[in-house]
Amino acid sequence: MEVLALLAPVIPSLLAVSWVGGRGMVEMKERLDAVYDDNLASTHAIGSLSVALEEAEEMSLRLVSEVDRATIVNLDSELRLEVFPEVARRLNDVRVLSGPDSSEDGVVARSLEAG
Repeated sequence: MEVLALLAPVIPSLLAVSWVGGRGMVEMKERLDAVYDDNLASTHAIGSLSVALEEAEEMSLRLVSEVDRATIVNLDSELRLEVFPEVARRLNDVRVLSGPDSSEDGVVARSLEAG
């Protein structure tokens, strides 16, 4: 009987601590999911930018070594009208993802600033 009297005030405290701990774990999982989503989006954006830059580099090198005037005009036109705008779009995607408003926690922005 005395043991029950001693445990009576402890049990509500244990339940409260358990509830707070459970809620904290749910919030942490939500934050980790957000970090994962940010990481996935930034990896995709940087990969797309890398591909666009490689294409621009490849076409630029072809343009430098080309001797046929018609091919030079076609390559130059394709670079200006298709490749360079694609690089600009992909660069903008990375800027948007790395900006301070990119996520609730600003995870990407802080990690990019850190190095």
